[in-house]
Amino acid sequence: MVRITPIRLGWDPEPGDDFYPDDLPEDWRLAYFSNEFPAVLVPFPRWRDADRARLAQWAMDVPPDFRFYLEAESGRPDARDWARLSETLGARLGGLVAGSGEAAASLWSDFCYARLASDQAGPPPGWERSVWEAPGRLYVDLRAARVWLDEIAARVGDGDVLILMGSVEHETLRRWWMMTRMMGVAP
Repeated sequence: MVRITPIRLGWDPEPGDDFYPDDLPEDWRLAYFSNEFPAVLVPFPRWRDADRARLAQWAMDVPPDFRFYLEAESGRPDARDWARLSETLGARLGGLVAGSGEAAASLWSDFCYARLASDQAGPPPGWERSVWEAPGRLYVDLRAARVWLDEIAARVGDGDVLILMGSVEHETLRRWWMMTRMMGVAP
C-alpha cells in the first residue's frame, strides 16, 4: 500500500501566513509546527549549519513520531555529517531527499527518497521511496489534487511517497493532510 505524506520546505512562515500567533517566540515555531504536522523537509543550509546542540533541541521540540526529511544538495552527506544527524535526531530522522539520478540509492537505500518531476512515470528501479513536487496550480484545487494523488498512488503502487509543497501557507498544507487522511493513504 502506498503511504502519502505532504510536506513543506521548512517551518518558517511566508509573508502573510498567519499560522503562528504574533506573540509566539521564534524558537518555539518548530514545536508549534510539529503539533499540527508530522513531518518537514529541512533545507540543506539549515541542517548543514546546525550543530549537535541545535539538532538535539530540534529532536526535543517535536513529538516522538515527528519526522525530519533532509534536503540533499548533491549526493549524500559525508560519514561525519551522517553520524551527527542520525545520532542526534535518532528515529526522528525520516530520510534524505536526493535527486533521482543519485548513486546514493544503493548505499543509503534505507534513508533515500528519489526526487521526481510530476510527469515522471514512477520512481527509478530499486527506489521504494519517492518525492513528488506538487504543481502549484493544485495547491487550492483540491479536486484536481485528489485526481493527481490517485495517479501518483497508481504509479507507485507500494511504498512511501512525500509530496513536496514548497513553502506553502500552512493552511494549504493542513488541507492536503486532511485530504490524504480522507483518501486513506496518510501514514
